Amino acid sequence: MAPVRTGTAGLDRGTAIIQNGLFLEAHGETDRGIVRENNEDSFIVAELVRGASRPGKSIQGRPLAGRSFLFAVADGMGGAPAGEVAADLAIDTIYRSLLDRADLPMLSQREAPRALLRAVEEANARIYRMGRSSPQHRGMGATMTAVLLTPGGLQYSHVGDSRAYLLRGGTLQQLTRDHSLYTYLVEDCRKTPEEAEEYRNVILQALGVKADVEVDTGSVPIHAGDRVLVCSDGLTNMMEDSEIQGLLTNAPSVAGACATLMSEALQRGGLDNITIIAIQVLGGVPSALADTRHS
Repeated sequence: MAPVRTGTAGLDRGTAIIQNGLFLEAHGETDRGIVRENNEDSFIVAELVRGASRPGKSIQGRPLAGRSFLFAVADGMGGAPAGEVAADLAIDTIYRSLLDRADLPMLSQREAPRALLRAVEEANARIYRMGRSSPQHRGMGATMTAVLLTPGGLQYSHVGDSRAYLLRGGTLQQLTRDHSLYTYLVEDCRKTPEEAEEYRNVILQALGVKADVEVDTGSVPIHAGDRVLVCSDGLTNMMEDSEIQGLLTNAPSVAGACATLMSEALQRGGLDNITIIAIQVLGGVPSALADTRHS
């Protein structure tokens, strides 16, 4: 198995204690942008429930207690149709792998990171095999950022340059680190952004390119009021983090956040496919207290 890098993104390192009163709302949108002819992005917004109908793009007011939720964005590489196939295959494999878990509907705090990592590794293997066996798909791959929300907190697995962010108290923090030559040169080699700009789109890790893939994983607690953003680089290449922070903070809803961010990225040129998932953690009355009130 490839080496795994883990982290907590500089946030609380203690065990998250999530009350029954937390609820989730989420919404996802994708657009091919203005320049590209095809959309090679794929995404999923889903509660992990066996036998459920195909996931849509929204979740409204679902309680977190006793449940598990998957949010993921894949950005295909290799040109159409290969890029589209790779992205769709990545999303489908991760979703089905997690549904096969015997401990659904709720993954434990111990099992959730392992399950998500295993699902991403399965996606890598499946894309890699297809790329080697099918001439029209040779060389295809996909970036992947997947977030799993359970009562134990937020788990993420990440390969490539799609991203996951956490907005808490008006401050936006990037949870993932881009697997790009640009990021390596700026953060590790101390090049200026201007010096490294020409390498922005050179990806150092992607699903399906090699038999083994290095996956970044991490976890953070979640609290009422948190917002989580998962997106492809079609958004982040068009906007600075400070701008994303402002729009995500001020959006009245998760659907509004997606619409506003998408509109802004398109107005700035829409140079790539754009995919955005916004998640809101809402507070509520814990079930024990609710039972007391009705007794």
